[in-house]
Amino acid sequence: MSTTSNLSDLHRRMSITSQINGLPTLPFTPFGDNRASFFGNMSPKPQTSDLPKFIKPLPSKIGPDEISYLEKKGALTVPKGKLRSEMLRAYVEFVHPYMPLLDLHDFLAVIDKPDGSNGKVSLILFQAVMFAGSAFIDMHHLRAAGYATRKEARKDFFQKTRVSQFQFCVHQVTCLVRPSHRTLRRPTLGSM
Repeated sequence: MSTTSNLSDLHRRMSITSQINGLPTLPFTPFGDNRASFFGNMSPKPQTSDLPKFIKPLPSKIGPDEISYLEKKGALTVPKGKLRSEMLRAYVEFVHPYMPLLDLHDFLAVIDKPDGSNGKVSLILFQAVMFAGSAFIDMHHLRAAGYATRKEARKDFFQKTRVSQFQFCVHQVTCLVRPSHRTLRRPTLGSM
């Protein structure tokens, strides 16, 4: 009997009295005053304000769809607090001595001031440093951040870096990584 009552209820709701020009009426209208209920299930415009102030703003040529893509892939999220400190420590201790690709003093000075008063670094450079540090950070820090394995963490940080690099290569023609002026030396007569 409940099936019969459900069917009659459905028939009643879809009757000609609840239709306009053969189309069912909706409990809301996309054009009326109640826009919040119509657009409520849509995600709001992506915000990049969650990035630390020491990260350079995204180029203005990057549109909302690209920002949504970066956000979806996690490229706009950066490690915070203890995890960031430990990843930076791992980079400084294990990566930079063997591949001194950036001016470490300037880079750390910028990150040391969360308000951005010492300058800004690009998002892709920061993500690349985090990725490099993820290979050497103590596993308990990665577990505390929600990663079950180092491989999972490396994959996540690689993805963030790769997606950022792909998006920024299209829009930015700046040098992201430069050799440290301290590591480049002019050849001397004795070294030739």
